[in-house]
Amino acid sequence: MEGVTDNPDPDEVDRLIRMSTSEPRIVADLDGLVRELHQVQEAKEALSRLDAPTLRMALRRRGQGPATGVGS
Repeated sequence: MEGVTDNPDPDEVDRLIRMSTSEPRIVADLDGLVRELHQVQEAKEALSRLDAPTLRMALRRRGQGPATGVGS
């Protein structure tokens, strides 16, 4: 293993221990991020099914759309 010798640096050993015990937290974080990504994808899909006037109105309410919609 690179960086580990017969007389390893105590700081390196501490780092390795921290890294080796972080797996459950990282897996939980990843699981949460995957769930959030699925929610984002579902939201995008739901928005893609909205008609243009509804979407323009929602964007205006959020302050992201034009003050007057074209064709509305």
